[in-house]
Amino acid sequence: MLEPSQENHFVTQIKSKLSWLAYTNILLGLAAASSLYTGFTFMDAEVQWPSLLMVFLITFAIYNIDRASESRLDKINHPERQAFVFSKRYLFHISIASYATAMIIASSTELRLLLLFPLMVSLLYKYAGLKRIYLLKNIAVTTACAIPATFIPVLSESSIPIGVIWAFFSFFFLKMFVNTVACDIKDIKGDARFTINTLPVKIGIQKTKVTLYVITIIAGCLAVYYGFIFSSTSIYFISMITGYSIFYIYRIGKTEIKFLSDFVMDGEFLLMGFLAYLGSTLMLN
Repeated sequence: MLEPSQENHFVTQIKSKLSWLAYTNILLGLAAASSLYTGFTFMDAEVQWPSLLMVFLITFAIYNIDRASESRLDKINHPERQAFVFSKRYLFHISIASYATAMIIASSTELRLLLLFPLMVSLLYKYAGLKRIYLLKNIAVTTACAIPATFIPVLSESSIPIGVIWAFFSFFFLKMFVNTVACDIKDIKGDARFTINTLPVKIGIQKTKVTLYVITIIAGCLAVYYGFIFSSTSIYFISMITGYSIFYIYRIGKTEIKFLSDFVMDGEFLLMGFLAYLGSTLMLN
C-alpha cells in the first residue's frame, strides 16, 4: 500500500496531468470533435474524419489564442491557468499553426466559413463587450459551438431532412447553454467584481442550478421525442447524457467547482460522443 505522503504525491501528479489537458485546451478540442461526431451520428450521416480533426484544431487554437492575452478577470477567476498559459508562450504559435492547418484541410468555401464563425464570435466576445451583456455571452458561445456541430454534417450530406437538422441543433444548443451557464458559476467572484451580469451573479447559485435542471430535462425530453419521431436508437442513446448532466449540476457546491468545470462538464461531450457511437453500432447490428 502507498504511504499517505506517497498517496498525496500520486494524487497531485494525476491532477497536474489533468490540469495540463485542461490548460492547453486539448480537452476542449476533443470535446468539440466529439460533439461533431455526435452531430454526424444524430443525423445518420457518414462521419467525415477530416472534419473532426479540423474542429479539434480550430477549438484548440481559438481558446489558446483567446487566453494568451493578459486579463485582469482571469487573474481573479483563473490565476493558475493564466500562470500556466504565460509560462507556455509557444502555445500561441502552435495555435496559429493549428488554425491555419484546419483552414488548409477544409475542402470548400462553405466549410471554411463555418470554421471562421467561432473565431468571429470569439473576437466579438473579447473586444466588443459581449461578455457584459446579460445572457448574450452564453447565447453567442453556445451558437458558435452549435452551428459547426450541426451544419458541417449537412455540408457533407445535403439529403438530411430539415426536421432532423433542427432536432439536433435545438438539443445541442440547450445542452451547450447549460454548460456555459454552469461554467459561469466558477467565475462568479470575478464576474461580480467587474459587474459582468451572468445568471449566477443575477439570481444566485441555487436558483441557477434549478434553472439548469429544468433546461437539462427539457433537452433530454426533446431527445427522447426526436428518437421516437425518427425511430432512432442512436438518438435514444444520446439522450442518456441527461442523467450525467443532472449529476454534475447536483455536484455544484459539493465538488470543487474548477474540477467540475474543467473535466466533468467538458468531459460530458466526450461521453456524449461515446453514447452516439454505441447507438450507431447497435443500429448497424
